[in-house]
This record gives sequence, structure tokens and C-alpha cells, in this order.
Amino acid sequence: DIRFASFDGYLETLSYSSRSGLRRKFKKIDEEVKIDLEVKGRLEENELNEAYALYLQTFRRKEVGLEKVPVNFFRNISKDMPEETKFFLWRIDKKMVAFSYCLASGGRFLDYYLGFDYSIAYHYHLYFIRFRDQLNWCIKNNIKMYEFGPTGYESKRRLGFRLVPSYNYVKHRNRFLNPAVKAFSQRLVEKLYKFFSKRKK
Repeated sequence: DIRFASFDGYLETLSYSSRSGLRRKFKKIDEEVKIDLEVKGRLEENELNEAYALYLQTFRRKEVGLEKVPVNFFRNISKDMPEETKFFLWRIDKKMVAFSYCLASGGRFLDYYLGFDYSIAYHYHLYFIRFRDQLNWCIKNNIKMYEFGPTGYESKRRLGFRLVPSYNYVKHRNRFLNPAVKAFSQRLVEKLYKFFSKRKK
């Protein structure tokens, strides 16, 4: 929930360790390099190719199997949803180093797909630069709800996000094993819910 008027106001809602850690990262990066941000509703073909290459880098590094969307998805989405589509592009010396595809509508911001140049992503903390710049954009454009994508629960919890329960439905091919699968799944979900609830407190 975006209930603050500035990024500094947001930082004050975090724990001391999270707040000081982020400030230290941003100060180091801002002193070391100039990262330019551009927000667009549609990508030119050369930009699309650069962004998709970054997306594939991130897709290949994910430990959790996420869907792989084709390049035409990004090409067509701005035609199908021109008002809602937002592409965030970060560049260093005119070279694209990070990209993010998002939707913005009705005071809600959905952060969907991203891509990084992993030769420098960790050194320049591009994950957090991306979050800072997008949150600043939301504040500037009077967005009231920022929704992050799935996975990476711990980092998002530290950034102040609320975790929303999600459900996975599974069925074993052997129908005689399904009662055991059902019992195991229910116990696993209960333990995970208790674990994350305690951590948030």
C-alpha cells in the first residue's frame, strides 16, 4: 500500500536494518555511476530486442520454473493495452542494463516481467534501483497499490510488502496415491503459512 508522499517517507516505514541497508546501497551507486531511466508505452524494435535479451538472462537464472513468454508478447501488449502498458528501461552510457514490463491502471501498479544484465546487476544493485525508481514513479503518478510478482518472498517482505496467499492445485496420475498427496500438501501449506507469519511479526 502506497501511503507515503516520498521515497524517504517509504523508507521510514521499514526496519532500521532494511532502511540503512538501502540508503547505503543507493548512496554508493549514485556516487559511482549515472543510471538513466526512461518510461515508455511502446518499444522500438531495437529496444525490444535489447530488452528481450535481458529478459532471457533473468529467465535462465530463475531456480523456480517460470513461464517463458515470446518476444511477440512484449511487441503486441502495447498495441492491445496501450493505456496500461509501461516499459521501464535503465541505461548506463546509453547501454540498456535493466528492463521491466508493468501495467498501471485504476490506481494499481503491477510489476510483471523484468530483465537484467547480470555482468553488472549485482555490483550496481539493479534489483533495488529498479524498485526505487518504480516506486517513485508510482508516487508521482498517484498510484495507491504496488503489486510485485511471485517468488523472492524474503526480499519483498524486507521491502515492506504484504504476502498474499496463493494456491497450487496438484493431482497425482495414480489415483490411489492422491489421498497421501492431499494430506502431505495440506500439512506443507500449513507449515509454510506459519513460518512466514512468524517472520513477518
